[in-house]
Amino acid sequence: MKVNDVSSASVGYLKPEKIVEKKAKEEKTEEVKTPAYEDTVELSSRQKRVDEIKAQVENGTYKVDSEKVADKFLRSFDMVA
Repeated sequence: MKVNDVSSASVGYLKPEKIVEKKAKEEKTEEVKTPAYEDTVELSSRQKRVDEIKAQVENGTYKVDSEKVADKFLRSFDMVA
């Protein structure tokens, strides 16, 4: 028994116009370059915050605001206006 390549098998289920769109998207892949200094600033401030939270978790002093968690959870299901 021969098993076909998974990628070729999935293409067979697409409508012809979807195949053309998919190929067009693959061909139009662009590389976006950002200045290196922006990345390092963002990473350093983010890493600082991660380190702070990690220390709080390890010390047992990290507190979760249950109301914020519940609000975001309900908003993710559009249950709160």
